[in-house]
Amino acid sequence: MANQSKREDDRAVLQENNHLNRKIEAVDRFYLIRSKHEKDLPTLARAIIFGIKSRKESMGVIPSVCKTLSILVIDSFRAVVKTVLKIVLVYPLRVVGAMVKSVKKMLGMKVKPSLRE
Repeated sequence: MANQSKREDDRAVLQENNHLNRKIEAVDRFYLIRSKHEKDLPTLARAIIFGIKSRKESMGVIPSVCKTLSILVIDSFRAVVKTVLKIVLVYPLRVVGAMVKSVKKMLGMKVKPSLRE
């Protein structure tokens, strides 16, 4: 009788271990698939995921996501400001320079070729 209950206990433990092993294998497959897909992501997406993962341990998930998003917003704002400054300052100055150059040519003055040409 004691042997039979011990065998049943052993079977129950084995079934539980098999069940846990299947769960572990499923999780391993999930992370393997996820890591393969992460390699296919663009560089910016991988950088965002890396930023969230690296801060998750020290800050927590929500603050980590907020910090990463704030960095993205700052970078986007910087790019917008750079583009606006180009449109407002650089391009009009190029037009003025081209106009001065054409006036000099019309007056017969020597004009150096620009480095952009």
